[in-house]
Amino acid sequence: MRFAPSPPMSRAVPTVGPRATPALAVAFLLGLCPALPADLSANPATAEATTSDTTGDAAGWTRFRGPNGSGHGAASGLPATIDDRAIAWRATLPGAGHSSPVLWRDTLFLTAEDSEQPGHRQVLAIATADGAVRWSWQAPFDPHRRHDSFNNFASTTPTVDAKRVYVSWNSGDRSEVIALDHDGEPLWHRVWPGFVPDHGTTASPILVDGVLIVSHEHKGEGAMLAGLNPVDGDTLWQEARTHDKDAYGTPVVAVDHDGSRQLITVSTAYGFEGRDPRTGRLLWRHNPGFQMRAVGSPTAAGDIVVATLGQGAAGRESAVLRIGSSDGGRPPELLHELGSGMPYVPTPLVVDGRLYLLNDGGLFSCVDLMTGEVLYDRERLPAERNAKWFSSPVLADGKIWCASLEGEVVTLQPGAGFQVLGTSSLGAPVNATPAVDANTIYLRAGNELLAVRGSAR
Repeated sequence: MRFAPSPPMSRAVPTVGPRATPALAVAFLLGLCPALPADLSANPATAEATTSDTTGDAAGWTRFRGPNGSGHGAASGLPATIDDRAIAWRATLPGAGHSSPVLWRDTLFLTAEDSEQPGHRQVLAIATADGAVRWSWQAPFDPHRRHDSFNNFASTTPTVDAKRVYVSWNSGDRSEVIALDHDGEPLWHRVWPGFVPDHGTTASPILVDGVLIVSHEHKGEGAMLAGLNPVDGDTLWQEARTHDKDAYGTPVVAVDHDGSRQLITVSTAYGFEGRDPRTGRLLWRHNPGFQMRAVGSPTAAGDIVVATLGQGAAGRESAVLRIGSSDGGRPPELLHELGSGMPYVPTPLVVDGRLYLLNDGGLFSCVDLMTGEVLYDRERLPAERNAKWFSSPVLADGKIWCASLEGEVVTLQPGAGFQVLGTSSLGAPVNATPAVDANTIYLRAGNELLAVRGSAR
């Protein structure tokens, strides 16, 4: 860790009180502030929260890929092609980062490395109206192994509820989870030793039924899956895990016929699993002996879950499942497995009973979700032929949005036929998945965050 005081930030960013100074940030992250929890206990913001305070906005973009990781946004009036007139604002970020933006009302939250202070990274709050940085919270980190070409130290996406912003990342050989309030005040901090990565930090956190789900599915003795109390970070349940390949997918929730909700995770070692998110109790498992790495996240549509696993630049294993019952009386049912054109990094998208697959090389396919019938197969997106596509496709204003490492954005018409609506170039690589609100789609391109606004006001 670096203990030297940091120089002032180059941009005008509102200060967040004395606790935001680098020295205190270091002490907080090292656990050298034992009085902090006691002091915070009197803060109304940390009082026992209601379930609605700690579940996120079910209709909002409060986690990776929005509502339950579906990638569905309710924007309207968005242009199919992006030009300068469509860009409402551009916000310059302090450095690299692949974390996707998340939203709570009129504020976006995301993370970034600090290019002016190597070995530091920030959590930022950005106004949706004009892109102004409302506050940033900075902390030092120790480097760890990562994919040098395709990853960095600010790659996981935060999650947010009515009172707090939660970040899960790694520093050296440690996994960390940090909670800040909506003014950038640090509230609590948890550390787990034994982080041994292949390609860097693993899954992003999510909130389910008042439980903060943390998935540290990596190699090493510290691998675990846990449910934390969002109010104070206390462990509600935790399971030690053993992996020979990291799992990077962010969990989702599937809903059984009786209305019960199941936490869905996917990994090489354990396959597809359904759990009670409140207790961590395993309900069912589907593992035919997967060999590939789970990098893209699972997606769910009611009681159907989908995920792909792969290596290199292609998905090579998959399953489309109907989940097992929450009472253990019905095992999961394998509906079908996907064929060619599977993604490795991008997460599948389900729209109106159709499953859309964007593979890492820019080939786009569509199959019937329930039967696996191929509706169209490996249509090439109109873009640079050698471009890589790591950002997951999302649905916004009835259009499917795809973005590449070359900064190309392609919009498609959902349906049984392949139809391109528009193509654009942002001029900088897109790794993060876009976020969507009522009339805007937010795209992170290079070290900028762009707001593309629709005609509806």
